[in-house]
Amino acid sequence: MRISENQTKNRSRTISSTSGPVAGFDLDSMIDHQMVAEAQHLRDRAIGLREQAEHLDSFLATSYRRRASELQLEAWLLEVRSGLPESLIHTAA
Repeated sequence: MRISENQTKNRSRTISSTSGPVAGFDLDSMIDHQMVAEAQHLRDRAIGLREQAEHLDSFLATSYRRRASELQLEAWLLEVRSGLPESLIHTAA
């Protein structure tokens, strides 16, 4: 499955929608924002690798796409562990 940059931008989610108390808890204080920022960085790197793969020979392009998938999986794990609500977590490729 290939994800274009447009698809990723259209699916962007913000933490600000979780601000405020919910069921007696302040979700914003429960979220590890450093992990969320690192996840975003990994996702951006994955997008860059997928874009570069389009201009490489097939063998090297496959390696770039595989690494991009690994980075997206790592980003997903960070988001899960960060405490983000499920509705804001990006799916892994």
